[in-house]
Amino acid sequence: MDVPNEQLLAATAALRFEHDAKARQAQGPRPESNFGKRDLTVGEALFEMEENMLSDKFWAELGQSVFHARQGIQKKTEEGRTEAIEKLKSVAEQIRKIEGLYWANERSVIDKVLALLEAGGEEPVTEETLLGGVRTTVSEGQSYSQSQSKRGKDFMQLGKDVLEQQKKAAAQGPWEFEEILDQMDVTVTIKVPASTQKSDVKVVCTDTQLLVKVAGHELQPSVIDGELAAAVQPDSFSWTLEGKDEKRKLVIVMDKKMGGFMWGQLLK
Repeated sequence: MDVPNEQLLAATAALRFEHDAKARQAQGPRPESNFGKRDLTVGEALFEMEENMLSDKFWAELGQSVFHARQGIQKKTEEGRTEAIEKLKSVAEQIRKIEGLYWANERSVIDKVLALLEAGGEEPVTEETLLGGVRTTVSEGQSYSQSQSKRGKDFMQLGKDVLEQQKKAAAQGPWEFEEILDQMDVTVTIKVPASTQKSDVKVVCTDTQLLVKVAGHELQPSVIDGELAAAVQPDSFSWTLEGKDEKRKLVIVMDKKMGGFMWGQLLK
């Protein structure tokens, strides 16, 4: 029985969340600590962040990345340290884009953990490593249980500034770039020759790069070849050929790793 690609992707995402939830459950209850009364350890700080983020599905992808970073640190290996650095850098980069609204303190704590991890040294960074001066990761006035209405208004304000940039996005190349506030997906539409078939198209998408080649297109060797404005989920992108004759077009759909903020343009 054929299963629509959208259903397969949704099922895969659900299994990924379920796997991480079981892994967190296997680690036992929340660490006992007097948060706010003493300096936190690396493990406590990351746990507090991931727990808060995972409590709201809007931020769940970030919470998963923090969880995976903590898992990397638990390995106490060079591979684990590298994994933790990669995950935390990704979270920090995504937070940077909305830091004016959320997570100034969380970003600061992540930077401190990254500094420790990248410094190396004889004593490896573990979950028990103390973070001097850090007694909470939560930004002042931050509420992870804000209503969707309040959150939507915040991002609408942020989006106003980006909309002007979006008008200039067309100057990047011969494609149409579309995104919707609070939606995960972005759509890229490219006009192609009327005779274009699937065999004429090559699309390579990683989490940060997009390469598009179309045989017979006026732009050669590639129509798009550059760094995306922000990270995407490469395992969930898709492309299709639509229309015929002069309306023939290539449509590419990608899912943002971090929803809720506007890119404004396809490439950096």
